Amino acid sequence: MIEDNIIEFENNDLNHVLENEYDELLRNIKKEDYIIEYASFYQFHELRFEGKTVGFFTLDTFMPSEIILCLNECYILPEFRGKDIFINIVKDYLENEKIRFYIRKPNKTFIRFLIKHNLAFEVAPDIITSHIKFITTGSETYSNKNIKRLYRKLNSETEQLIFYSAAFHMSLCSVFCIDPLLRIAKDTNTLMVHNPRKEDLKKYSLRKKFKSLTVNKLLDIHYNYAMNNDEISEFNEKLSDELNENNDDILVIFNDDEVLVFENLKPNDAIRIEEDIKDNVIEGNLSFSTSEIRFEYLLNHPDKISKSVEIKKGDEFDVCPFCGKTISSEEYCGTCGQILGEMSMKSIFKDFIKNRLK
Repeated sequence: MIEDNIIEFENNDLNHVLENEYDELLRNIKKEDYIIEYASFYQFHELRFEGKTVGFFTLDTFMPSEIILCLNECYILPEFRGKDIFINIVKDYLENEKIRFYIRKPNKTFIRFLIKHNLAFEVAPDIITSHIKFITTGSETYSNKNIKRLYRKLNSETEQLIFYSAAFHMSLCSVFCIDPLLRIAKDTNTLMVHNPRKEDLKKYSLRKKFKSLTVNKLLDIHYNYAMNNDEISEFNEKLSDELNENNDDILVIFNDDEVLVFENLKPNDAIRIEEDIKDNVIEGNLSFSTSEIRFEYLLNHPDKISKSVEIKKGDEFDVCPFCGKTISSEEYCGTCGQILGEMSMKSIFKDFIKNRLK
């Protein structure tokens, strides 16, 4: 019988907890050279099998929101592995409709665990896609002299950015992703590879591989993953049905001290929104000012991305032809930013200058 017990401590530091409460676990962790990388935690879960403590895992909220739970660390004594102690717990989290369950930058061992239990598969040689998304931060982005020109210099803000991805490279033991909002990468097609777990870096002697990473190698990885997009979608849809799971993605955006969580929005939707707004400004459906309104509207209504309306000179409206809401201004819709009449070149120029001076 497997028991999963939440244990509360005054000091939520994993190293402190293990040193003071779990001697056997700590001895084995040191013996196996398992490196604890994320010591702080929101919850500590003690795993017991047939009355014996055989391991633990820790969860974090990772941001000021309990919508997202993230698996930080997990360890099970060697003699109790392969007994499916942890897999049912993982599936329970996936099936919980009140949360989204992620994994904090997994190691190679955990990827093998996901593959074994059909929660991940190899889409191309060395390239894995996972049904459970992985979380990394901007500070964990890897760069060397060959690829540094692809990225912006990190600062205190971009180091804290959160990225989530379903992609993992086995030889590099690394999560990789794109940067849809271009806060670190300079181009939407640029792949960001994240530093591996310290345990894997040491175990598989990865330093030389990372130093030899080139732009062409990143392009190859990105291409091989993207070419299997249909197969990946099929895999995720099938698993969602099997697990009776709501697998809608969420996009998290930080706005000053506010955390904005947008459900049912995939990472690539942010890129689509950006392109859609550019096109609509050019076509005269939006001004530079109202494009900000449209951006927020599309974040909450991704089904309206790429929708367009044709407005003819002299048309009058009681409701907005784009979003269907009551109009509060004769010039534009305050809900979605749609321009309701033809803008003169003078108006466009003034609007442009106004926004440049902000």
